[in-house]
Amino acid sequence: SDLMRQLLSAKAFPMGVPDPDDGSAVRLIRPIIHTNSLSVVNAIEQHSRHRSSIKVRIVGGELQMDHKNVSGVLSDTCLDSWHLRGDIAILGATGLSELLGTRTFCCDGHEEAHLKTRFLEACWFRVIVADSSKFGTGTVNQSFVPLAGADLDLVVTDDGSKTGNEEKIRAFAEEAKKK
Repeated sequence: SDLMRQLLSAKAFPMGVPDPDDGSAVRLIRPIIHTNSLSVVNAIEQHSRHRSSIKVRIVGGELQMDHKNVSGVLSDTCLDSWHLRGDIAILGATGLSELLGTRTFCCDGHEEAHLKTRFLEACWFRVIVADSSKFGTGTVNQSFVPLAGADLDLVVTDDGSKTGNEEKIRAFAEEAKKK
């Protein structure tokens, strides 16, 4: 997606941090990206000017050809054997729907929802990236994280002007602030 391309081409990659030994030197962080998405792998390969310094690990599982992602029992096995812990989880969503009075981000299947939940649980900062066309789609599919809750730290989206969802975006932003 365009949002993912913008994130990958940001000048912040790779990030510099003070060297813990003397505090004055800056060393580069070599990011390790764990993903189940072939689209993310392709975006890194095609659009990131830092692709040679990024390590990418793809979880195993069953390939969903129409969505270009992998999920399933083997994905759990990979995450368990890697003892996955990360700093930032950046996940996409198929939609944002209301389920029993709570707005939740959704994806296309139970196994994918389970995998996204595992990624969120493994990281201390959790981000959803979704363009405004995904907001209020009305299709529940499989929910994996509520909009306003402790399991989500940031939602990255556009202003809704291209999809006519400006008011929805403002309303959802206000709802998320109340958490």
